[in-house]
Order: sequence, then structure tokens, then C-alpha cells
Amino acid sequence: MARLTIILLLISLFVASCKSSEKAIEPPPEVENFYNLGEGIEKDQAIEDWLTEFREIYEREIGRTIAIANGPLVLGKPESPLGNLAADMLRYRAMHEYQRFVHVGLLNMEGFQIEFSEGNITLGDLYEFMPYNNTLVVLEMDGEHVRELADEIAGKGGAPLSGMRMTIVNDQASSVLIDSESIDPEGTYLVATSSYLADGNGDFPSLGNGNTRYDYPVLIRDIFIDYMRSRREFHPVEDLRIRSR
Repeated sequence: MARLTIILLLISLFVASCKSSEKAIEPPPEVENFYNLGEGIEKDQAIEDWLTEFREIYEREIGRTIAIANGPLVLGKPESPLGNLAADMLRYRAMHEYQRFVHVGLLNMEGFQIEFSEGNITLGDLYEFMPYNNTLVVLEMDGEHVRELADEIAGKGGAPLSGMRMTIVNDQASSVLIDSESIDPEGTYLVATSSYLADGNGDFPSLGNGNTRYDYPVLIRDIFIDYMRSRREFHPVEDLRIRSR
């Protein structure tokens, strides 16, 4: 269904762009024969009728209710209901894909474009929430670099985080726990994140120190869609996984 929706979305955007392309395009100077298709072209009713069917399917699917929020799902720092939910969804899916326990899930709040009011959450809402085609990545990291990652999260005042608990003191991470235990500098930890962050974007350079990287062709957006479809109802939750003092 996600692939169908993407196809329909592209068709819709293409149709909309065609309708808005009224300005004549000047030919590049090196092109001898240039044909401007934006002027004087009458609509082909057969094509219009064919596209209308796809528009109707698109509008029906994009407006379909995926889940219900039993309270506002908002973003904030050091933690927030929406950030916690997004990081949990990511980590749980990573465990399913990797078939092992994944210690930490981390995303960047700047990648989320909207928040959710109380009530229905539609497929269109989730496309707007996560419009980027970033994919799931699991990184194998040693404890020393995971501790550095905790400090980077603290330096940002918090982030969408799952599996790790900490207190932020003077922009540094204190009392850091993973799976209820202190970080072992010699230990190995699995960190789920997005391809965007794993590729060196954002403010978490420690992610580049992973010993091994596992890429999965699963869109972060589809992770959210699948998870919300399976659970259906969500309550805003803040569990003090990140404290600030």
C-alpha cells in the first residue's frame, strides 16, 4: 500500500506541476530546435479522465485514518511525547530487522515537519510528518563512542531517544544508563538511527565511529506507518528518559 501511495503521490504532484506551468520557457542558447509545450496545448479529455481516477484513489488513500492520538503528540526538549514515540518505533523495528536486541534508537527532531493534535492521524499526516526518504541503519559501536554520543545528545539539550536514560548537567550527560546498566567502555552496543544521521549529517558525529554498519531498505516513514497501523491508539508519554537540571 505504501508503494501505491508513493506512486499516486508522484502522479498528483506531476499533474499539479503541469497545471501550474504556464510561464513560457526560454530555450538554451545552444539548442537549435526548441518546442515549448506550455502554450496552446488543449487538454486531452481521455487523459484527464484517466488521471481523475488516480486522483480519487490518491485522495482516498492519503485521507485514510491510520491511528488515533488520545492527546496531543508534540515535540520538545529534553524529551517529548512525539520524540519518545518516534525513537521507540525506530528501535523496535530495528530489532525486528536485525533479529537481535538493539540498545539505542536515535533520531533528529529537525527531521520532523509537524506535530499531531488529539484525534485522527491520517496517512497524509505521516507523509507530512516525515517527507524525506531516509532509511533504517543499525550501527555497531563501542561503549566509549556511545558515551560520546550521550554527551552530544546532552549538548543539544536532548533528542528523540530510546533505550538510553540520562540526566543533562551543564550540557553534559550524567548518570547514563543503557538497559538499566552503566555504559561499559569496552562493551559493544547496537544503535538504530536514520541513514541521514549515519551519513554524517546532523549534530551526532560519534555515529561515524561505528565499527560495523547495517543498512536496511526500510523507509523511516514506513516504519512509522506500519507501527501506527498495528497499534491504532496512542497516548502521550514522557517517562523521564532524559532529565535536565
